[in-house]
Amino acid sequence: MGLSTIEPLAFLVFLPGLTLLLTAFMIKYLAPKEPNHWFGYRTGSSMKSKETWEEAHRFSPVQCMRAGIFVLLVSSGALLLPELWMMILAPTMLLLPAFAWVTITTENHLKKTFASKGNLITKELPKNEIKDIGYKQTVLKTVLAVSLVLLTIPLVAAGVLHYQLPEMIHHQFDLFGNPSSSTVSRDVGLIVKALMWFLCVATVFLVYFLARKALKKPGISKDHYYMPIVIMLSFGFVMSGIGSNVLYFNLKGAFFISPLVILLAFLAFTTIPSILIYRRTK
Repeated sequence: MGLSTIEPLAFLVFLPGLTLLLTAFMIKYLAPKEPNHWFGYRTGSSMKSKETWEEAHRFSPVQCMRAGIFVLLVSSGALLLPELWMMILAPTMLLLPAFAWVTITTENHLKKTFASKGNLITKELPKNEIKDIGYKQTVLKTVLAVSLVLLTIPLVAAGVLHYQLPEMIHHQFDLFGNPSSSTVSRDVGLIVKALMWFLCVATVFLVYFLARKALKKPGISKDHYYMPIVIMLSFGFVMSGIGSNVLYFNLKGAFFISPLVILLAFLAFTTIPSILIYRRTK
């Protein structure tokens, strides 16, 4: 399987992304103009008033379309995978996180825009504070993107090199790089790697959203947002290094870097910046 031998059912690869785009269209153009319990973006925040309902149905389709375009891009890359089930599984695993991202971002937007009873918040932050928060949010988004790319590299490499791996592969090692006697098939190994990728991505998104939420909380030092940056980048580099290291071992029979070195690097990259940040914000 691959780009040269695409099966007719390979169109299913694009179904998750198209589902998101269709959802965006339906919410934007087919949802009722008034809050109801049958159809539309229906949450406690969106149904507080007509204004919150209209804003939710203006904002959420945009987020849904962005998520759909991202999943379609991933689906295009999935066509490089060697098996049809792998092609379909990769983008399908993104569907639930994509809908969760749309919901979380929309709910955060409604909370920032409307008061608890659904009336519009008119209080404005000082321009310098708005500029500072906007800059920090941009930095967090950039770090999030870099972390996601780092986490995705080993998964894509494992899919592309799938048939170059032996039938049975190692997946458990001690700190000194010695493999255990336990092995799994390369297909199971790819599934496990995909599940680990999903958990790692969920972790990075959790740190990102907590950091964004903390930015506007009063009493929090302006320097505390550096800690999530350290966590996301360190986590991305380390998990990418571990995944690439295991893949290299199963291909070549040896690590390109000792697992102990990776662990020590992770401790250094998290502990030293944490101490510096603590001393600065103390």
